[in-house]
Amino acid sequence: MKGFSIGTAVLARCRSIIVAGAVAASVMSVVAPTASGQITFAGITSYKFDAQGFAPTSTLGGLSITQDGFNVVTNTFGYAGIGGIGNSLGTMSLNASDFIYSGHTFEMQVAFTTPTSGNQTFFANVFGAVTNFNGGAHISFSPSMILGIPFTDGTNSGTFDFSVNDVSIFPANTGVRLTGDITAHVTTVPEPASVALLATGFVGIFGLARRRVRGAA
Repeated sequence: MKGFSIGTAVLARCRSIIVAGAVAASVMSVVAPTASGQITFAGITSYKFDAQGFAPTSTLGGLSITQDGFNVVTNTFGYAGIGGIGNSLGTMSLNASDFIYSGHTFEMQVAFTTPTSGNQTFFANVFGAVTNFNGGAHISFSPSMILGIPFTDGTNSGTFDFSVNDVSIFPANTGVRLTGDITAHVTTVPEPASVALLATGFVGIFGLARRRVRGAA
């Protein structure tokens, strides 16, 4: 009977440890939520047509584009659109002069200053083809999306996808904005202090269970 009592006590303590582990796992899930999506993205742009060098302003025929900056915060689904006043990928204008745009190329460089990639500013280059379109000009990007860019902001880390929308502009148009969007895939890592606290709790639970099992013996 004594052996049966000892076995029952051991089983009870093991169950206590399992339950405690489940509770700690629940706490961990609260401490370390995943994919909250509240991430700030900021950056500036520069451009070039054909073989020109990158510059804040670039011109091809009557088409010009001027640098803009952006600072957006993703929603709870990790999405943020880029394309408001003073918050876009660039501002374009087109005068009424005739020009053959087809056959020319366009390249935009985006410097992501927040968050960073490996603690450094990440530069994303997107390429476009320029064509004549209904008396104006059209820029189409290929590929229009860059996937899986790594980032970290000191608390969160993960990857994000960046895309640019094609744009058309017509004579006498000014203030036409180049737009895009960002989708973040966030993994939040528990703070070291929280991890240490959970580890201490596990050690205490295990030690208490061992003492009680020995006492039962």
